[in-house]
Amino acid sequence: MSLIRKIFMIIIMLSVDVVLIAHPHLFAGVDLNFDITKENTLIITQQWMFDDLTSMIILEDFDSNCDNDICSSELNELKETVIPGLKEENFYTDLDVNGEKIIIKEISNFTVGTQDIYVFYKFDIEIPLQDNESDLVIKTNIYDRDFYTKFFVNSSSGLNVIKPENVTYKFEVYENTEKSFYFGQLNPMEVKLILTRNDQ
Repeated sequence: MSLIRKIFMIIIMLSVDVVLIAHPHLFAGVDLNFDITKENTLIITQQWMFDDLTSMIILEDFDSNCDNDICSSELNELKETVIPGLKEENFYTDLDVNGEKIIIKEISNFTVGTQDIYVFYKFDIEIPLQDNESDLVIKTNIYDRDFYTKFFVNSSSGLNVIKPENVTYKFEVYENTEKSFYFGQLNPMEVKLILTRNDQ
């Protein structure tokens, strides 16, 4: 076992029984892109930029040629290892479209890249829409109920909408107290996107 993995395991073991001072072990900044230009389909692109320690662990596990990047062959191994676990957790995403809870069965265009010393995951979620859904209210919560990972929504620069000209939108970002987790101590940040067609 490498030194980094030993340090990581020690951090986890030390914090297991200390609920009062518990804290996340992994951190990820989240960018969200909402695309409604495809007919009757909403495409949400998520990018998770991991912290330096998590990035080091990912590269140590999957960067077999040690070039500080993930090539195509390494990506295949990473996808086979990582995606099943993400799927079990609904990709850490609670999603609601016009009041309907969405179960994420599949993702597409999953890729892994590096920026400086940081590793990021990027993937698309495609959601079919009804023909009569002219206006949309999309609520997105990205969080880890076990609190091993803390997801930060980059609300100032990481929220984007691709839309037709006849659509206006606004974002609201706030703590969702109805989804409290980790013994009620924490609330996820909810991103609410309201899309309105102006030709109705």
